[in-house]
Amino acid sequence: MTQVLGFQGFGGKLGVNFLIDGKEFINKPITVRPGQIVTVEAWDDIRRLPARTVYVGQLLFGEGRVYGRFTQARTPDGQTYSVCFDLYDSATDGERGVWMEPGSKPDAAIIFSTGKISPVERFE
Repeated sequence: MTQVLGFQGFGGKLGVNFLIDGKEFINKPITVRPGQIVTVEAWDDIRRLPARTVYVGQLLFGEGRVYGRFTQARTPDGQTYSVCFDLYDSATDGERGVWMEPGSKPDAAIIFSTGKISPVERFE
């Protein structure tokens, strides 16, 4: 059963690493595609979601950035929650989305596998 969690007033960001085929990638360049379903794993806990919770979402491409919208959280003990998290840059400007690295193309962006996510009330 999926439950819904609220995070009003949290105001922070969680460090995450992308998972590819179940393997965690830490601060390495990875290639992603628009519309791709992705998973990230959090380093820390937030409210009822413990460290190592996996967040599932979809990637969208914008001008020079890749945006992530995460809508499901799966805890290490198997609980599933509906959530609303955005992907943020952790290395440079802290803004929503992560920078596309040199060599990126319209249908395949190179990004770093480490970022941050933060709960949002709704997606923009």
